[in-house]
Amino acid sequence: MTASGEAEIPEAGAIVVRDARPEELSGVADLVLAAYEDFMTELSQDFAVAFEDSLNRVLLREENEVLVAEAAGRVVGTVALYRGGAPYGGETLPPSWAAMRLLAVLPGSRRRGVGRALTLECIRRARDRHLSAILLHTLPSMAAARAMYDGLGFLRMPELDATLAPEVKVLAYRLDL
Repeated sequence: MTASGEAEIPEAGAIVVRDARPEELSGVADLVLAAYEDFMTELSQDFAVAFEDSLNRVLLREENEVLVAEAAGRVVGTVALYRGGAPYGGETLPPSWAAMRLLAVLPGSRRRGVGRALTLECIRRARDRHLSAILLHTLPSMAAARAMYDGLGFLRMPELDATLAPEVKVLAYRLDL
């Protein structure tokens, strides 16, 4: 157990990435909120409420795949994979692109390969579908995630950055497949 009382996960080799089951979606939403808690402190209460509402819509949207990372029988991470042509933010993805959203790893499970395993599974699925790119947005304060994306070959795409609220600018990254 960690000092915060969270169980630590075994080494990265024990991570299994799979589709979330419908009965897990409520727990997945809770996982995202727990994982993003540290980052939400810099945002307004109004934005936090809107984010939670948006989160539930993303998880229930039929055209999205919700993936989870499981370690030692426990869900410790998640990501939503948008299919090409799906609504994404206020836009629609190009048909040949996928998008990742809401990559989240429980704080006690970070830096153990969970986020990387989820991202690699999204890349594999997009390649299997012969898509040409994956798009994602992340907060500037999510330095570890940005470093992981850089290490996997994602490129910063400032022209695709978005402002979600006056205090919330998200940075765009794209990986050409």
